[in-house]
Amino acid sequence: YAEFFFQNRPKDKPFVLSVAFYPPKAVGTSREPGGQLSPTNETRALYDNVTIPEPEMRKSRKSLPEFLQNKRGPGVDGWNQRYFTSEHFQASMKNYYALVTGVDQACKRIVDKLKEEGLYNNTMIIFTT
Repeated sequence: YAEFFFQNRPKDKPFVLSVAFYPPKAVGTSREPGGQLSPTNETRALYDNVTIPEPEMRKSRKSLPEFLQNKRGPGVDGWNQRYFTSEHFQASMKNYYALVTGVDQACKRIVDKLKEEGLYNNTMIIFTT
């Protein structure tokens, strides 16, 4: 939509462009590795040959008392669905990184267009999350 806006905006007037992105977050309850995150094939391919270092928390969860290891609830269930095995962790994190990369690439296209049209040095960009 930003491309359409730049093609059709009045060239002789100030403008405001507001762009919203779907947040890079897990959606649904898929138990497939990485199944709750859906990046594009293009951005996902950037992480195919990368191994994401696993945090100590993922490794040390088994050292918790049994009653905490087996605790049920939305947070624990979501964690288990996304990060329970190394395969799940790798797939989920790579998909998450790919979703963030997609936002980065879209922002870059907007900045490049502003530069191309000579507007970059006279434009305020506000990025919030």
